[in-house]
Amino acid sequence: MKIYLRDIKLNDIDFLFNLYNSRDPKDILTPIKYEEQENFIKKFLADDISHPYINWKIIELKDVPIGSITLSKCNNELGYWLIKEFQGKGIGPESVTKFMNLCKKGYYTALVRPENYASTSLIRKLGFDLTHHRYTIKIS
Repeated sequence: MKIYLRDIKLNDIDFLFNLYNSRDPKDILTPIKYEEQENFIKKFLADDISHPYINWKIIELKDVPIGSITLSKCNNELGYWLIKEFQGKGIGPESVTKFMNLCKKGYYTALVRPENYASTSLIRKLGFDLTHHRYTIKIS
């Protein structure tokens, strides 16, 4: 499969909003509204210095968006999300490898829930080492 990484555009709002909301609820610390997602994208596209991402791409297969990949300013943290039916096909590792080659950094980090086996497997395939555990509590 030949995947492509392309720059995000404002008209990706529906795809990105649906992709975010299709994630496992345990991976969503803060639910967002459509308008918040739209503003988040606009800030990134405007190169707003307060935006947390250095880079953000859409993962495409045959000109169809199937995922998203980001690089955060904080600790060079990678974020990657694929539509469920495209997981487990080697697209994730290929996308992350291409993205890291595009965004050359001295190191990368990834924050992954231990029970997220697909993401844990992807990160291990790429040679990442587990260096820390991070504990959080959600107060309602």
